[in-house]
Amino acid sequence: MRSRTKSNGFTLVEMMMAVTITAIIGLAVAGATIALSRAYQDTEGFYQSLQTARSAMLRIQRTVQGSKLITACPGTILVLWVDDTNGNGNINADEVLVLVFDTAAQEVRLCRKVFPDALRPALNVEVPLYDLIDANAVLSNVSGSAYVQMIVLANDTTDFSATASPAPPLAKRVDLYLSVGTDKNVMALRSAATARGPKTAQVQVVDSQYVLVPD
Repeated sequence: MRSRTKSNGFTLVEMMMAVTITAIIGLAVAGATIALSRAYQDTEGFYQSLQTARSAMLRIQRTVQGSKLITACPGTILVLWVDDTNGNGNINADEVLVLVFDTAAQEVRLCRKVFPDALRPALNVEVPLYDLIDANAVLSNVSGSAYVQMIVLANDTTDFSATASPAPPLAKRVDLYLSVGTDKNVMALRSAATARGPKTAQVQVVDSQYVLVPD
């Protein structure tokens, strides 16, 4: 009587099942890895937007708080007399700071004129207050200068607005809105800042124009 030998190999069906199961497990692992990677990227992007927005908002608040006058605030531009560095009680060219939201570049920037020491006596002229009421004109003058200094406060900015009350140049408070980030990682902040040492008491209207009078 012939004895039958037991086969130790795999049948074609078993091989196909093994390959299918392996493929399913591989796809599941790959899907989980991709999901975890996207979640990490989203989380990282969210916190990056949060950090950028908070840092920019804090810088803007401190700048407004330390300013002497808010001379113009049409929405996306904020013009400030930030300090009286020479103590003459008047506004000089390098004491004017412009905060602007560049919608094309999606950046919030600080712009001001910084003159070389050798040229400062000749270039750092006094600026009458009525020349600082038109925000767009001030921005054009400052940003178009050969001595402009630009500092980017926030990239990937989707929105920025500033609302002053009462109307500049008598304003002491600015309400701020800043939105930074893209897609799911947009971080929007609302805040406000008040000038701590405003010079609004020196502002008067003479011949239908705002002027700054000495203390």
